[in-house]
Amino acid sequence: DLLAQIYKMNQIPDCEYEKYGISDGLRRANGEGIVVGLTTLGSAYGRENGRACKGKIFYRGMDIEDIILSLKHEICGYEKVMYMLLFGRFPDADQLAGFCDELTAIYEKNNMFLESVIRRNSGHNLMNILASCVLDMYNYDPVPEGIDVGNVLRQSLLIIEALPVLSFNIYRMKYGGENWYIPACKHTIAENIMYILRGGEDYSDLEVQILDRCLVLLAELGGGNNSCFTAQIVSTTGTDSYSAIASAICSLKGPRHGGANIKTYEMIQDLQQNVENWTDEVQVAEYLRRIISGKAFDGAGLIYGIGHAVFTLSDPRAVMFKEMAKALAEEKHRIGEFDLYDKVERLAPDIIRQEKKVEKYYCANVDFYSGFIYAMLDIPTELFTPMFVNGRSAGWCAHRIEEICNAHRIVHPSVPCVAPIVSK
Repeated sequence: DLLAQIYKMNQIPDCEYEKYGISDGLRRANGEGIVVGLTTLGSAYGRENGRACKGKIFYRGMDIEDIILSLKHEICGYEKVMYMLLFGRFPDADQLAGFCDELTAIYEKNNMFLESVIRRNSGHNLMNILASCVLDMYNYDPVPEGIDVGNVLRQSLLIIEALPVLSFNIYRMKYGGENWYIPACKHTIAENIMYILRGGEDYSDLEVQILDRCLVLLAELGGGNNSCFTAQIVSTTGTDSYSAIASAICSLKGPRHGGANIKTYEMIQDLQQNVENWTDEVQVAEYLRRIISGKAFDGAGLIYGIGHAVFTLSDPRAVMFKEMAKALAEEKHRIGEFDLYDKVERLAPDIIRQEKKVEKYYCANVDFYSGFIYAMLDIPTELFTPMFVNGRSAGWCAHRIEEICNAHRIVHPSVPCVAPIVSK
């Protein structure tokens, strides 16, 4: 059996990893990541002096919670954060206005080819189509291979502005059964998304504000997250911006990275369908135990949206997503569903520890409430992961520029071969 032979010949015993001192997934036994580089852009931690602590995220040294509070009722928070990630500081009013004008000008100069890019690319998965569309944008760029910082900045602004237009129009034209293309025409990316999604201006101020905050919270998590690290590694080869960002999109497609928000939303829907009274904590807890034992939902034994590689006691994004979810649920008259999410968040960590007999800390992560928010905004599940792309693209592009500015060697780590030498 050739399949059995393939599996047998590619198995590497755990003892070999221990022998060479290799940490699986570049993570130590306590969950901390192996240091593989330096960045000035962002950081995230859930441990302090080796002990679990409240999770923190910083963009250019600014606490993400402070950033969100400073935005108040504005709807251009993502543009402010994008400016800060790219240029190192928060813009004043004039700088922000000029930056938004520049974004619009770059987009309008190139918008004419985006519809043809969408129509030229097809497939069965929206994320794959989106990556193909980004690669296809290369063919319309007058200087596609230029990796000087000025050219990469121009490409970055176009990519960041174009991704929401591409992703939501791909859905409309290839999944939604509508054959017409809606270009961006609003002042902010959050407004553009709602405009394209609804086919007009049928949305509330709160909806745009919450969508803007979602993009802000997704923009950056330091250089160690998988998709950002992918963009950095690919950038060290000297390749073009479109190849680097398409690679990051392909990384984010994986269910272990960007796709968990869909799984979380579907899990809660399954709970609602299979628990007789989901306001009863005892019944909800029993369902969660059945998930852990592989007898409920998808059989994987995972309570999606709970647990994170970095955060222990809390994920600050989940905390803020929860506040937004509650506000939107009140406007949408879906507070009962919000209460269910809150109940699962409270019950799941202890149930996981009990059922798996571990002492590890578990908390809700960024995926737990985000899918619920998207659903209340009428964003289809197929667009949940592309929403992550739309937010994280600012971080990807900023890290690519940082990599180019430092111009270090191509990433080429050592992977020892443990296969025995075969004699003739």
